[in-house]
Amino acid sequence: MRRKLTDTAPDIASGGRVETYWIGQPVRNRYSDRGAAMDDIDLYSIMRKYSLKGFEFGNWLNNDERHDHAMACRDALRNLSWVMKTNNIGMDSMVGIAFGARGRNSAMAHYEPHYNMINLTKEHGSTSLAHEYGHALDWNFGRYIDQNAGYNWLTGGDSVASRLPACAGGQFRHYANAIVDTVKKTRSYFRLKDEGEYWHRRCEIFARAFEQYVCFRLKTAEKDGATTRYLCKSWSSYTKGSMYLTESDFRLVLPLFDKLVIEFGKYANNKGKVQAMPYHDTVMKGKARKQ
Repeated sequence: MRRKLTDTAPDIASGGRVETYWIGQPVRNRYSDRGAAMDDIDLYSIMRKYSLKGFEFGNWLNNDERHDHAMACRDALRNLSWVMKTNNIGMDSMVGIAFGARGRNSAMAHYEPHYNMINLTKEHGSTSLAHEYGHALDWNFGRYIDQNAGYNWLTGGDSVASRLPACAGGQFRHYANAIVDTVKKTRSYFRLKDEGEYWHRRCEIFARAFEQYVCFRLKTAEKDGATTRYLCKSWSSYTKGSMYLTESDFRLVLPLFDKLVIEFGKYANNKGKVQAMPYHDTVMKGKARKQ
């Protein structure tokens, strides 16, 4: 009999909202293989391997559902570490992951910077891990590593500015803002001109582009498939989705992401350091959007 999966640390639940268990909700083994699901999964080994702060489960996930989410997340972390060129996904145990423990309204997932927790909801968290991890990168590197007195986030967080004044810093801030500035000049972004403020926040622009980048790298390495769906969407969902970049527009930020990921991998593996670079307002080489 499988043992019950529980939180991996007693103190990571600070700020969480644990409510009554959803009695009568059906068990849906969406992510893990049923044969493998009969085996135990060692959360502590996963936590140590990827340098995570810990895992947290909401009370309304039964044990089968906990195993499903944990096994899907294990596969997703393996793919994410391949893309990011490091196993230090948790950034020296700063970032944790919660399953169905911190839901907010109808959001599929969200990131809590002050608790450094990524929450994936019970029913709809699948495909959202890469997006929320993009937020974790943005916040942690901006707040603690590549610092700027005016902006905690690399990208400026909730700012909707076309470019950020006085946002000089190191290579992480340089590339992250070059990515956002480039996206803001594309035809793809212009389609969102009548959408709400949320879609224009610089941190959200970065996170959407980051999840698309993760999908692209997995696709080109022929790692795209069922085991990646907990991490991100399918490539066609991105290129055909009105909120994301067309393939031609994505190609404009691809080299910037490659450089950012290389720098992240070196730093996370203790082989790099922050090097001062100017704030860079990228000049697009593609066609100008139609006004």
